[in-house]
Amino acid sequence: MFFRSESLFLRPVWPEDRAGLIAEMGESFDPELLRQDRCVPPMLITLPGDAGAALIGVGTLTRQGRNVDVSCQMAAPFRDGVYAAEARAALRQMALLIG
Repeated sequence: MFFRSESLFLRPVWPEDRAGLIAEMGESFDPELLRQDRCVPPMLITLPGDAGAALIGVGTLTRQGRNVDVSCQMAAPFRDGVYAAEARAALRQMALLIG
């Protein structure tokens, strides 16, 4: 599943993304986010631009009974800004779409 919000593009994390995630997210990156036992695969959060898409975070949706837990880890420069809020909103919208 791919998802486009107003500013961000979310796509499944692919195996070749792992090194970039670790490099971009730094020591605070939690590799548990890449577990595949979720209702959708972990999602790479990117910021599209003229020079390509900058990796800014990773998000997950995990089923908790009848609810879905939205988890999002952003790279340091994006943790507290509007992109973090937009990423969480996009993940919530994805959860609604998949039921």
